[in-house]
Amino acid sequence: MADEQFEILLAEDNAEDAEMTMRALRRNNLVNQLHWVKDGAEALDYLFCTGAYAGRSASRPPKLVLLDIKMPRVDGIEVLRRLKADPATRAIPVVVMTSSNEERDVVESYRLGVNSYIVKPVQFESFLETVAKIGLYWVITNRVPLQRPTRGFILRISITGAPTFKFSTDDGSPGTSTVRRNSLVASCAGSPESSKALSTE
Repeated sequence: MADEQFEILLAEDNAEDAEMTMRALRRNNLVNQLHWVKDGAEALDYLFCTGAYAGRSASRPPKLVLLDIKMPRVDGIEVLRRLKADPATRAIPVVVMTSSNEERDVVESYRLGVNSYIVKPVQFESFLETVAKIGLYWVITNRVPLQRPTRGFILRISITGAPTFKFSTDDGSPGTSTVRRNSLVASCAGSPESSKALSTE
């Protein structure tokens, strides 16, 4: 899929509920910035740029994830767990919108870090109003941190007389390092803000 920027990711397996959600957001000119996925596995592919979304840039995350709980293949709880466990996606606001009013789902969602848990209203107009308020607040009003893709460091240390080290990141980018007192300061090439101080003791 082309690297198109979307403000909202909607993970919903019920086509009727998805259509009502998009209708509510359309009233507030937000629907053109929404991407709909139909199960949890597709949601994870989108968020982590894998599978059909391997060409999508991880540096452009959605501003909001609207997440159903009861979905095929991978349920919403597992999507939430994966999203909040990864530093690269942890800051993305997640609003659970589900028909499940089970206390265990509510408790587990908040334990994992959900930003809001909403039981879908049964009445059509109430549903539209609720979705519109969610979209306007989380996409227009709320401010989220700037997202920077994270890199892991794989040290390959070789000392040849001088305290000079070479390493590469998990994406293959080279880097250099220097020793300052008892710590190793490593900087990644092309990413000055990416540095780590590693104890040499």
